[in-house]
Amino acid sequence: MINYDQSRGGITVAMDHRVPTTSRLTIMNASLMDSGNYSCTANNIIPASIFVFVSEGDFKTAAIQRLESSTASVTKISHTNFFLHLFSSLLFYLMTLIHHRT
Repeated sequence: MINYDQSRGGITVAMDHRVPTTSRLTIMNASLMDSGNYSCTANNIIPASIFVFVSEGDFKTAAIQRLESSTASVTKISHTNFFLHLFSSLLFYLMTLIHHRT
């Protein structure tokens, strides 16, 4: 299930059904309004969450913190579809958990 503001536009979800299955969420032209908690859940696995903060300026800056640890990273990017990488990483982590449980 995916929950997002469809009227905003510029949001796509792409699924790759190879093993492990992955999904990618892309948010084009991210702004401060796109900051917040992003979660990924699937059947029979522990959900994962990441907090994302988008700042405005010459270069977009994304500060990402996994909620289950105290580590954080800050990355400068020249365009705003960094969510592609964000959710790819999150879903890869979840699919790895599924694979190790089977």
